[in-house]
Amino acid sequence: MARREELGLSVETFIDRVAATGGGLPGAETVVLDILDPAEREQVMSDWDPDRLRDVFQQLYLGPDLYRELEGGDPDIDAAGGYIHDEPVLVERETLDHLRANYDVGVLTGRPAAEADIALERVGLDLPAEHRFTMDDWGAGKPDPDALVRLAERFDAGAVAFAGDTLDDVKTAVNASEADPDREYRGVGVLTGGLTGEAGRRKFERAGAAAVVDSVNDLPELLDED
Repeated sequence: MARREELGLSVETFIDRVAATGGGLPGAETVVLDILDPAEREQVMSDWDPDRLRDVFQQLYLGPDLYRELEGGDPDIDAAGGYIHDEPVLVERETLDHLRANYDVGVLTGRPAAEADIALERVGLDLPAEHRFTMDDWGAGKPDPDALVRLAERFDAGAVAFAGDTLDDVKTAVNASEADPDREYRGVGVLTGGLTGEAGRRKFERAGAAAVVDSVNDLPELLDED
């Protein structure tokens, strides 16, 4: 819709501005509305339907079978397979074994619990419910620090390293440091998502990352140095 109204931004610039305004759909909406004139803004907003946007995404991401199972409805677009089945497994078994043997491991994700279960099963990571937060457990979403602080409390941790491949992951750790100053929180940016190379590294560092790694499999070496 914004492209139709000639938003006039490159994808990279648009992403940067969304991140600067807090990320997610609210950030995207803010960027678009700030650029368009009143008439264009009215046209875009008349077509803006976040619920439909999410539904289309879920149909494409899950594929028809999982969509029926997890969303409880019939898909209305032709989406064979589902992108969820194409996601590569980025973490090696040895990495998980090392982390679990030497550190407390928790998961904080913006995915619904059912999708998180699928992802965790694929990598072979079995965690008790109290050591993970999903979208179903936590209404605010990243970069709100509440879930990360609560995980730290459950582990009775003095220091926390929170690794992720988005700026909001790093900002969550930064915000947790401010909300819970008696603990140390370190955000670790991972260059395997939308942020890659030196440009991605700089963006993570500007967001407050304590460290940036090329792969989640670099975490054992990073943590063992401390």
